[in-house]
Amino acid sequence: MRGSERIAESFGDDVWNQIDDVFHRVTREVVEYAESVENPVLVLEDLTYIRESMDYGDFMNRRLHGWGFAKLHAQIRYKAVEKGIPVETVNPRNTSKECHACGEVGYCPRQATFKCTNDACWMGEYQADVNGAINIADRYLSGESRFREHENDDDSAEDGGR
Repeated sequence: MRGSERIAESFGDDVWNQIDDVFHRVTREVVEYAESVENPVLVLEDLTYIRESMDYGDFMNRRLHGWGFAKLHAQIRYKAVEKGIPVETVNPRNTSKECHACGEVGYCPRQATFKCTNDACWMGEYQADVNGAINIADRYLSGESRFREHENDDDSAEDGGR
């Protein structure tokens, strides 16, 4: 039995309710913060096909694939819409792997640290999540954003949140 299945059996729905509560609190804080800036726009990675690379066993795949990404996107979207804040998406390809300063594909030598492999780049090491967030913002500002309306009824991450 895989570790995730043992956790689900041990804690049952309590763990999912706690995670759901965390999602509500976090997404509320995200939208509240966005409200505090002038002309806010929330920019998310388009995680439509992220599920295709996940495999944690049949039981957890069903729980994770239909829940996490879709739920996070959906909660951000509905809370942002209530406040009149637009939500856009960008292509997630290499947002966490590319150096935001030079575009070189780097690596993470340890948790939460991004290292640029371009010796000529001024950046060197940087906080990995901040590096990814800057890349996401840069893609939006460069016009790469898109609002994805799904014509087909696949059960991808975004569709699960509608």
